[in-house]
Amino acid sequence: MPRLFSKTILSIKKNGIKETSSKILSYVRNKVLSYKFDPLFCESEYQDNMDFSQYNPKVKAIAFYLPQFHNIPENDEWWGKDFTEWTNTRKATPKFEGHYQPREPHNDFGYYNLLNIETLKKQTELAKQHGIYGFCFYLYWFSGKRLLEKPLDLFLSHPEIDINFCICWANENWTRRWDGLEDEVLMKQTYSDDAPYRFIEDIQKYIVDKRYIKVDGQPVILVYNPGNIANVRDVFIKWKKHADEIGIGKIKIWVCKTFGHTPKNLQIEDAIDGLVEFPPHSITSVKAKRMNLIEKTANVYDYKEVVFETKREFASAAKKIRKSSGKVPVYRTCMMSWDNSARKTKGWSVYAGFSLIYFFDWVSLIVNEALQTKKSVFFINAWNEWAEGTYLEPDKKYGYANINTFSKAILGFSFNHDVRFTDDKFEEINKELMRIDEIKICLQVHLYHLDLIDEIITNLNYIPFPFHCYISTDTDKKVNIIQNKFNKRCKNAHGVYVQRFENRGRDVAPFIEQMKDVISKYEYILHIHTKKSVENDGYRDDWRKYLYKHLLGSTGNIVRVFNEFVADKKLGMIFPVTFVPVVPLMIWGSDLQQGKKNVLGFLERIGIEMTLSDKPEFAAGNMFWARTESIKKAFVSGIEQHNFPIECGQVDMTLAHAIERAWVYVAKDAGYTFRQTSNIMRKHSTL
Repeated sequence: MPRLFSKTILSIKKNGIKETSSKILSYVRNKVLSYKFDPLFCESEYQDNMDFSQYNPKVKAIAFYLPQFHNIPENDEWWGKDFTEWTNTRKATPKFEGHYQPREPHNDFGYYNLLNIETLKKQTELAKQHGIYGFCFYLYWFSGKRLLEKPLDLFLSHPEIDINFCICWANENWTRRWDGLEDEVLMKQTYSDDAPYRFIEDIQKYIVDKRYIKVDGQPVILVYNPGNIANVRDVFIKWKKHADEIGIGKIKIWVCKTFGHTPKNLQIEDAIDGLVEFPPHSITSVKAKRMNLIEKTANVYDYKEVVFETKREFASAAKKIRKSSGKVPVYRTCMMSWDNSARKTKGWSVYAGFSLIYFFDWVSLIVNEALQTKKSVFFINAWNEWAEGTYLEPDKKYGYANINTFSKAILGFSFNHDVRFTDDKFEEINKELMRIDEIKICLQVHLYHLDLIDEIITNLNYIPFPFHCYISTDTDKKVNIIQNKFNKRCKNAHGVYVQRFENRGRDVAPFIEQMKDVISKYEYILHIHTKKSVENDGYRDDWRKYLYKHLLGSTGNIVRVFNEFVADKKLGMIFPVTFVPVVPLMIWGSDLQQGKKNVLGFLERIGIEMTLSDKPEFAAGNMFWARTESIKKAFVSGIEQHNFPIECGQVDMTLAHAIERAWVYVAKDAGYTFRQTSNIMRKHSTL
């Protein structure tokens, strides 16, 4: 990365900013964005549980549910005593750098046993808190022989467990594929002539339960692999006829989109009522690049590319969907970071680079489409597929992040919505911050480019609280223009103070100079500036707009920012997740060691001693919200504007660059943390 930065500087000197920017964007598209992990969102954050039970989703979400969390004699014989799904999960190991394994369940649930009715009750309580309509239990049925049936039967025997459910016939042969022995069959599906009748009779007790999921008044039965059934069309016709004969009535048969099968190529379009996506089977997968795997039979795919492809597919299908009423309806399914490496020593597959924001986008797409097409349900893979890495249940590393994000998407909330803040809490925050007699918020804006005044004021007008606004610029003429415009148009600014400074030290020097004597008056501060494209370099205008959007952008977003500050008293800084095109530049400097030394020099000057890693943490673009207590030490350094070099187009290794990289560490030294944020909102489309 330092080498890349050096090349960038040399290229600017040789080819100019425009040509160099074009090369950088090409690099980002071809290298950075296709890297094994998404550099923008390769990590989630730990989250505590949020209770969404007061809200009602407009679309019903059904989570696939795996029952293999209790031991059975067959598994003891085939895989060893006390074998359960946890056996594979516990022994998992990372297969490549950054691979999230092993996955450990959260202490709230632990390595549970599904023969314990309290576990089922606890799972149900969590699911209902998060707006999940029901579970789809896998049914392992082999011509009358049942395996792993006890959790479902236990659920059935406790009608007080108030959640809906349906069944998916997992109609595959059981083999030793986990050992790489696909051909060694442990339990075979035989599909005898009388099997269709016995199947319907055996599942009747589930279908007639009042909690069983119905669509248009008819119970829904899913089939995992329709292509594995001999004479499948005849079987389904017999199911429907026999269900009617024994008093169940009409049923709906939905088949999963697995192993490349479609209703058309199976010739069952007239015998079924729905096609259910089943990722990763039903999605377009793009292999992650630059993976150096020891296991050559393994596959690592890019999760974000799955979501991007899904977006493209949804967009192209939007018009076709409205014209396809005569075809088999398609019911969508999403997944999280699917990873079956816990189960297989060879031939495993991983969808790397999972992030909450991409998951949120995927679920939001599904919900919006369902509302537009008036489909009542969709699925998620899965509630508890621990050995396949896709689960809504909480884990030790990320807590309740997956299920919280899922709930926000199905309810149409913003990505950053936090239901822990009740209306009373909002009122408390409003009262605290809107005391006119004691302004607690200040802004410092370095406004060099006058043509961006309107853009800045528009964004500042989203702030619903009173604030004082300090503005720095470089000429007396600009001072007058800025003062007049802000006085007239910046609605919640209860004081606008515009000062002229020498054009030196970028936005950093004026920020420190203007605020050093007044910052202690306030509790919160926002620093922004007029980052602008020079010679149309291809991304800087977009970068500025991105930063403004995620720091300001909407009243709701700003309220959320202050919710976070109020909720976490040790939160010192909030700034946007790094803008993708500048990810390659998230380094100490073109000379890594000297760049780090420059930052350490500044920190030492203000009395901070610490060790820095080779990977810096900072607000790229130098715009952020901060609790003033966390960063005010930087303003007592005695540094003045003349300490900064004269502006001559520097792109690296200056005092301003060092201070930009130092803010997080100043906050850390004061005992505060930082948080990266995204102002993402997906509104449900109206019907």
